[in-house]
Amino acid sequence: MLCRNIRDRPLMRWHIMDMTAMQFKDESFGAVIDIGGLDALMEPELGPKLGNQYLSEVKRVLKLGAKFVCLTLAESHVLTEPLPYSSRRRDESEFNLRGWAVKA
Repeated sequence: MLCRNIRDRPLMRWHIMDMTAMQFKDESFGAVIDIGGLDALMEPELGPKLGNQYLSEVKRVLKLGAKFVCLTLAESHVLTEPLPYSSRRRDESEFNLRGWAVKA
């Protein structure tokens, strides 16, 4: 990615690390964008442990009021087993997921 972007995006920085134990300070970011990361960590064979560690890290590195954008296939093992719904609105387009306001 560095080689592909160095000319057009010289200020962009790339970090390689374990997403379940990020090396960033608390409240470092105003947004986190996840494209398939949660899905990869929530494989049925692995169980919810890694996915829950990842979500804890995301919450830790986000500033208060920041956004977490998670693009997921929303398979049942990703949304129901490890992350049970605590409340839903009538239209079910928005619900609370372990303290996270989620919009579908």
